[in-house]
Formats: sequence, C-alpha cells, structure tokens
Amino acid sequence: MSTKYEAEALRRLDSQFAYVKPSDHPYAGPIHFFLAVFYGRKFGRTKKARALKDWIKATRTAADCLTEADKRKDSVFKNSSNLLWLLLPLSRFLEGKGADMTDLADAISMTSQLLSEKFNESSDYSFREDLMVFQARLVSLRFARMSLPDDLEYMLKLLMECTKEQENSATLWNTLGIAHRLKYTLLYDSSDLNNAVDAFYKSTIARRPDNDPANATRLGRYSEALIQRFKMTGDATDLLTAIPLLIKALQLLNDTHQRTLQEALITLTGHIETSPGQQTDHILEVLNKAVDYVIFNSEDWPLDPRDPKSISRVREMKDVTDVIHLLQTMFQDQLPPHDLFTKLLCRLLDQEISDEWTSVIPNAPENDAGVASAEIAQGPNQIQQARWPLGTTGLENLGTRHLIAQLNSR
Repeated sequence: MSTKYEAEALRRLDSQFAYVKPSDHPYAGPIHFFLAVFYGRKFGRTKKARALKDWIKATRTAADCLTEADKRKDSVFKNSSNLLWLLLPLSRFLEGKGADMTDLADAISMTSQLLSEKFNESSDYSFREDLMVFQARLVSLRFARMSLPDDLEYMLKLLMECTKEQENSATLWNTLGIAHRLKYTLLYDSSDLNNAVDAFYKSTIARRPDNDPANATRLGRYSEALIQRFKMTGDATDLLTAIPLLIKALQLLNDTHQRTLQEALITLTGHIETSPGQQTDHILEVLNKAVDYVIFNSEDWPLDPRDPKSISRVREMKDVTDVIHLLQTMFQDQLPPHDLFTKLLCRLLDQEISDEWTSVIPNAPENDAGVASAEIAQGPNQIQQARWPLGTTGLENLGTRHLIAQLNSR
C-alpha cells in the first residue's frame, strides 16, 4: 500500500464516510470495517498513540454499523473481525486507566468464547494457539492488578498447552518459567521452582537468532532461578551453573562498563570451588547485581504484583498497551491478501471492475454483507494476483466517486 500520502488520504476517506449509516447505504457496516482495517494497519506500522486512537474510533464506528448477524458471518474476515471486536473492551480498559475490571473481564470472556469454537484446519489451529497466548496475556493483566491465584493457575495451564505445540519457542518457555517462579514465590513449593528452572533452561536452548536482543535476558532469567534454588537447597552446583550464563549474558550486551562485573563473576568460581559455604553473602551480592543488570530493561510477562518496576508498568498501563500491540499483530496476520482485500472494497463501493481486475474471479460468491465468503479462495476458482494493487489514495478517490454517485441518484 502506498504510504506517501496515507495520513491525508485516510483522513479524507474517513470524513467522506463518517456520516454514512446503514440507513444510507446497505453496506455501510462493511465499509466502516474496511476503514478500521486500514487504521489498524497504520497503527501496526507507526506504533504511535494517535494511530491507536484512530484505530479505536474506526473500530467503534464499524461495530455500531455492522449488525450482529454480519459480525457472525463465515467469511475471509472471520478471524480478523473477531480480533477487531476484542479491541473494544481493551480500549475501554486502557482509557479508563484500569478502573473498571469489567472491561478486562469482557475481553477474557470473548476470547474464551473464541477458544471454545472448533478448529479443524491447520491454519485455524495455529490461530487457536495464538488465541491461547493472547488469553494468557489478558489474564496476566488481571493477575498484575488483583493477584488472584486462580488467574496464575489458568495462565500456567494455557502456557503449558502452548509449549506442547511450540516446543522451540524460546519466548513461550521464558514466559512459562516466569509464571512458575511467580507461583513459587506465593506458595514456596519446591516443585514450582524446579519447573521454573526447567522452563528457563529450555528457553536458552530453543532455536532463535543469534542477534535476538532477548537472548541475554533469557540467560539472566535462568540464572536468577538457579540462584533462588541455591538459596532453597544450598547446592553450589546451581551457582556454578549460573556464573558462566551471566558472563555470557553480559558479553551479549556488549557493555564495556560491565567488564569489572564480568571479572568479578570469573573470580567467584574459584571461591565456590575452593571454599564452598564461605563468603556466601558476597557471592550472592555479585550474582544478584549481575542478574539485575541483565534483566533491567526486560518487558517480560507475567508481571509480579509486588515488584516495584511491575507496579510502575501497571500504573502507566504499559502492559495493556503491549497487549493491544499483540492484538494488532494477530489482526494483521489474519487479514486476507491485499489484492483480495482491495477487490472486495471495490465491490462494496459498487465500482465497475476494470480490465486490470479480470484476473480476479468476477463471480466470486458473496455473503449477505457483501463480503466474499471463504469459498472465494477455495476450489478451482482460485484468486490470482491483480496487476496493480490499490493504494490508499486510490481508495480515497473511489470513495469520492462513490459518494457523488450516491448523491446524484437521490
């Protein structure tokens, strides 16, 4: 999509349809849905607060204009539209600074309803896995504010199911480790800490890019759990394991100012091997200092409701914004191909399909909302790529011509 004049084009297109209601146009709801999609894409690219506000506004308009029957229709937009409606309670929760937990409960309930549906095809099952992670994120928001043990248990259940399907996801294993460790700090059950150590270990051996900035953090989390287990068992083996992990983490950060800390860690190995049990306070002080430095800028989740840094993130609603960013990514991933997307919008605007679009099936089946059904991308009638994808400015011009035609017909 052309982005050079995107802001102005979207503004004009939006203003043209701002007052178009279902009584004015049979496809007013789908048209506003398309506008919400465009604003969602813009927010995903810019990450700016203004773009988020525009996306929320457009989504609310689409929700008002689309009938409940339209929202439930089985179309190529089914998954993306279901995700779009999740923005509604989340945005209310964000704007209310978390004052009304009912909004968050609504988002959790809506996601639970989506998870209760049947998933058959591999692509749908992948969507279900994404939904489970998203549900865990939603529940983590409530846990950070209310510290409900049942929420932590539910998070663990979801994350453990996800790791069964995505065994090589370093991020999921790291998150599962944090959840297990949080449970240990609440109940002090050694099995929870052992589970945390195991999950953090798997997060460090899972396949990931060498330049992944989170590699150092994962090593730090693993080391932190090992140090905590040493405090519980007194087994110096955990400390000897943690030291090289922290040295590697500091090297990955490539911070020359921490060379002294790296040297201090190296000398600790000799102290532990020659004089186990002695200088424990000094050893732990150095190790904890290294851990704090490595994970200082981490934005991992779930958040610990008792941790000062976590409390600050909750107060500033940064964790909610992170979840909305995740929602946008999932929303973007579920949208149909761009060519099909613009083709359907042309139909909604009742525009004549020019020769450039003859490579797209002219008689693709549509549902009652004017949106082509899932059949459009199946069987022998396979969608082919159009030669010239339609940019935002082109869509604006389509909208202008469409409104003029509508007015002239009255």
